[in-house]
Amino acid sequence: MKPLDLLAVTDWVRKVRPDDQLWLAGFSFGSWVALQGARHLPVKQMVSIAPPVGLRPFAGVLPPPCPWLVIMGEADDLVDPQAVYAWIESLKEKPTLVRMPDTGHFFHRRLMDLRGAIKNGVRKNLPPPRHG
Repeated sequence: MKPLDLLAVTDWVRKVRPDDQLWLAGFSFGSWVALQGARHLPVKQMVSIAPPVGLRPFAGVLPPPCPWLVIMGEADDLVDPQAVYAWIESLKEKPTLVRMPDTGHFFHRRLMDLRGAIKNGVRKNLPPPRHG
């Protein structure tokens, strides 16, 4: 998926579900795509998992105008965690960062921990439940 593809998909979703909040999440390359698209969309929550800093051009990536959660494995074998941490430190508006120790790029044997990190990281931004 490319940023323009994301914009097409979100345009469709917003027409079909106009009253729902738009949340974007991406893993690795998908997190880069979501961040590119977020500057053009009314995003209410962003989740970036293992953003590919150093593998994609992040110098011009702007923080999304919403709550933003970044989850990074400290033992990532494809993306240098230190590069991700340095990039985050360079941002004026920083995301909430969750560092997962002993975790590689694909979160092998840690998917339940990843799920928990996401749930805990976005819980306070969940919309109220619909009734009826």
